[in-house]
Amino acid sequence: MSQRARRNRSGRVGCRPIRSAVPLLAAFAAGTGAFVLQVLIPRVLAAHGTKDPRLAELAAVVRTFEEDMQDHMVREERVLFPWLRRLERKSEIHSGPPWSVRRPISCMVHDHDDAGAALARMRSLTDNFTPPPKACTTYRSMLRTLQELEQDTHVHVHKENEILFPAGIRAENLLPARARPQTEQRST
Repeated sequence: MSQRARRNRSGRVGCRPIRSAVPLLAAFAAGTGAFVLQVLIPRVLAAHGTKDPRLAELAAVVRTFEEDMQDHMVREERVLFPWLRRLERKSEIHSGPPWSVRRPISCMVHDHDDAGAALARMRSLTDNFTPPPKACTTYRSMLRTLQELEQDTHVHVHKENEILFPAGIRAENLLPARARPQTEQRST
């Protein structure tokens, strides 16, 4: 665990996890997200919730986002990423799931769309992460952390949707026909 992540868990405001695609969301789930959920949002909600009822909805949106991202990361680490690694090592592909890598990629893209909607809702509920006049340090820290989360998540999604996933599909398409999973046929 990085020194920054330890500081986040110990309660120091303003510390960020290392900026990286997949580790960012893991850091959010384990550190920053927990910090926002367990420390910043409850404090801001207690101090300002009666003046701004949107803060209760914000807490719920962030909580759902964190839970969804944890599930998403588990599926990536246990299903998709091992599958993509196998596609890189064509000599190791003897058998595998009978469906195309497009299937788990489709699930990941759906998760990314849901994450984008949650982030847009966070932005809306916080007036574009703008602190109200005379906002306390905790309120400002919460908004800054959520804005960083949004930016970093967009980078993560872009890297996967635009680079990793197309590369996985191309790698699968290069497999010999006998080793290539059958693409599911959909009835219309």
